This record gives sequence, structure tokens and C-alpha cells, in this order.
Amino acid sequence: MLKILVWRSLRCFVTEQSGGITILSLYIFLASLVIGGIALDVTRLQAEATLMQVTADNAAHAALIRRRTSTEPAAKLTAVAIAQLNMPQQLRGNVLTSADVQFGTWNAVTRQFVARVGAIDAVRVSINRQTSAGNPLPTLLLGFVGIDHFDLTRTATVIDYDPGCLREGFVSDTMVDMQSNNAFLNGFCIHSNQAVKISTNNTFDPTVSVSMPSLSNLQLPSSGFDSNPGLLDALETNRYDLRVLTRLNATITGLTTPGSRYVPAYITSTNILTIGRNVSAATVTAGRIHRVTCAGSQTLSIANGTVLNNVVIVTNCRVAFGNGAALQNVVIATTNTDDRSFNGPNGVRVGLNDNCARGGGAQLLTMGGMDFASGLEVYGGQLLAQRNISFSASATGLRGASFVAHGTISGTSGMTMSGCGGNGMEDNFRETYVRLVE
Repeated sequence: MLKILVWRSLRCFVTEQSGGITILSLYIFLASLVIGGIALDVTRLQAEATLMQVTADNAAHAALIRRRTSTEPAAKLTAVAIAQLNMPQQLRGNVLTSADVQFGTWNAVTRQFVARVGAIDAVRVSINRQTSAGNPLPTLLLGFVGIDHFDLTRTATVIDYDPGCLREGFVSDTMVDMQSNNAFLNGFCIHSNQAVKISTNNTFDPTVSVSMPSLSNLQLPSSGFDSNPGLLDALETNRYDLRVLTRLNATITGLTTPGSRYVPAYITSTNILTIGRNVSAATVTAGRIHRVTCAGSQTLSIANGTVLNNVVIVTNCRVAFGNGAALQNVVIATTNTDDRSFNGPNGVRVGLNDNCARGGGAQLLTMGGMDFASGLEVYGGQLLAQRNISFSASATGLRGASFVAHGTISGTSGMTMSGCGGNGMEDNFRETYVRLVE
């Protein structure tokens, strides 16, 4: 009898199901804990990685912009400061050091960055949360399964570039107005931040661009695209921040500041020479910066046929060019605000006609406007004006030219304007535009 009772008790114990749900709940709880831990920590990982990438992007942009006006160490410190603003050291450790900021060059074809001391064209920034740096990202719940931290690195590479229209072409904040029978070739660009006006019988080869924020602002005669072959295919929408004009006054000031990035390489002494208002090749000294001062409405006159080489002239005067005056490796800058602060009657040449070779270019900078009556030639040259630029070019016209104005750029008829693919434009003044490449 006792055996029967024991057997029944054992069988009941084995087959008893009450309380089983408690064990199942424990398994479910543990599984939920693991899944929730994974979800929570992976979400934190993704959020931190996104913040690190944004920080790398911001720091790289700031470093490259600062590099244009500062030393490499100063630009690196700017990147570090931006990183600490985004990811405070007291919360996340030291995510960026100067050693993690590298300047160098970027190969667009191979998409490779090569570090090079002294470079100003590209920068790579690496943001780190690493065990080796003492600031890995700790986990919250994954520690229960043996994962107590993540090591993370995010990088950004930013390069300096020239928007095509600001390198070669006509760029206005107001209007570009081109008359009849002109030819635009070899990558030349026409852009306005407001409106472009084109008359009749102009031709645009397939490499040319004509842009504005809205194509509805294109002004054409009734013959429209029929009388301007190639124009329809050249149209684009775009807008440019004209930083080179925003900093024009600072650029002019920089021309007389020792050590400034604006002083051309052909200047061998920054001691400024003061000269009179009648300028010829005999009154200037190659390799030197010259200052000319005017009172009231006085004018700086450049004599007929004068060819200036390797000089900088900074003035507050209106500047009048004589017939056939030519500039080669020359900068002339004026703070004069007159609508015709630069003017010339016939045959003024800005830059050396050297088939787009390096060197020989020239730059005219004014806080006012420019007016060249006829026969203007520009080769590897740059005209920057706070007001209007009005000109009539020679039949061969412009080859390698950058005109940038807050006012209207207006050209007359019968001109040929061609780009040089950026060649021979190396000495033109520019401000930094940056973009993220990886």
C-alpha cells in the first residue's frame, strides 16, 4: 500500500503543471531584457555615430575655411574648438585632437586623400570614441552579455573648390546684359543672381552655361531661342554667394598689409612706394607695391601705350587708362566709389595674351564701377566691382576672364568670349567655397 501511495505521489509530481507559467515568464523576461538591451544600446550607438559624423563634417568645414586666412596649427585648433562645442569634453572625453586633423590634397578621380604639410586645398577630420583615447561609448544593458562598450570613429573630408562661373565668366548680383552677335565658347559662363538679358544672334557652344535662380527671369527678344543657337541647352538654375565682393574692401586693405595672402608672389618687397598721379612704366618699380592718393575728383592717369609689369597699385583715385595701356602681372585696386572709377577709351589689355599659360594675368578691383569704351582685351584677368561693369571688347574679345559685380555687367556686340579651363587664372582673388566629398 505504501508503495502504491509513493508511486502515485511521484507520478503527480512529475505531471503537475501548476507554476509552470512562472518559469516560462522568467525565460521571456530574460529574453526581453536581452532584446531590449540590444535595441536600447544599438539606438544609442546609431545616435552617437550620427552626432560624431555631424561633428566631423562641421569641424572639417571650419578648419578649411580658417586655413585660407590662418596658419595650419590655427586652423586645426578651430576644428578642435568646433568639435568640443558639438561634443563637450566633460561629457564625451576628448573626441578630437590636432593630430586628428590633416590637411592635404584630394584626387577626384581616384577619390583618395593624401596628407601633405602646408596644404590648403583639402582637410580630413577624424572624430574618435576609442578605448585607446579613454572615451569609448559605454553600453547600458549589453554589459549583461559581455559587451560593455563600443569603439567608434567617424571621418569627414572637405575640399576647397571654385564654382565654375566665379572662375571664368560674367557673374552679377543684379543682371548680365549681352547684346548681339557675340560668341561664347569653351566653358565660359554667364550668371546672375537676379536676371540675364540676351539680345539676338549670339551663339553658345555646348560647354557654356547660362544660369540664374529662376529661368523665368531670362529676358529674350521675340525671336527667343531661334536667334540664339545653343542658349536653350546652356540654361541652368543656380545661385552664388559672391564672397569675393563681400570681402573686396578687406582684399584691397590686404594688398598693403605685410604677410597678407592677398599680396601677389611677384612682389619682392612690402615696403610701399608713394608715387604721383601720372603713371607710366618709368614711374613704377617692378616687384613693389605703390600708393597713389587723390583729393576730391582727381584722377590717376596711365599714359597711352604704357605696359606695366609685376607691380601693385593701391589708390583712392579714379583710374583712367590711356589708349593701348596693358597690364601683365599687375593688380590695380581703388577704393573710389564712382560709377566710372576705372575707365578706358580704346585698346586696354588686362593680362598677357599667352594662350592660357600660367602667369601674366592682371586684376582690377574697385569699390565703384568700370567703363571700357571699346577694344577691351582680357587674358587670364579678373575685374571685381561693387557697382556696374560696362565694356566693349575687341573682336577676339576675352580669353580667360572673370568679371564679378554687384551691379549690372553689360557687353556690346561682336565679341568672342572663351574660357581657359581655369588655366592662367591662378593669381585671381578668390574666397573659399567648400564641399564635403566623403
